[in-house]
Amino acid sequence: WSGASLLLLNLLMFIGAGPVSTGGGIKCTTCFIFLAAVVALVRGKPTIVFHRRIPRQTVIHALVVIVVAAIYTVVTVMLVCAIDGDLPFAYVITEAVSALANVGFSAGITPALSWGSKLVISLAMFLGRIGFLTVLFVFKKRWDSNRTDAVHYVDAEIIVG
Repeated sequence: WSGASLLLLNLLMFIGAGPVSTGGGIKCTTCFIFLAAVVALVRGKPTIVFHRRIPRQTVIHALVVIVVAAIYTVVTVMLVCAIDGDLPFAYVITEAVSALANVGFSAGITPALSWGSKLVISLAMFLGRIGFLTVLFVFKKRWDSNRTDAVHYVDAEIIVG
């Protein structure tokens, strides 16, 4: 595998399948909504796709899914590299993305992984299977239990970028 082909493969595995399929990844609709929102932001217009306005909450959910999936991937790669640092970095990334997206693809380094790295990859497979947002929603009830609706905060005007 060349570096470019591994990068393309990892990108396609990260994006994954359609929204109602059993395939993993962030889903192609999530990626499409994110890209459409970026284009709309650059143009200074609302996110309109196929003559339909995409609600802001949907765009935020898409962004959260992408960020959480990226964080899962980075943490998985860091842990495997910390445990088995002598493995090729591009192959470690491929193993991590494949595990989180539940693709079943291997770069061929799985037999060379130590038991700790295999445990990390197995945990990544489990987290990828139950879903990126599901893990966050487990904690949602606890986060919302301290919330009081009597307090209203002023909107912050923050310059980004």
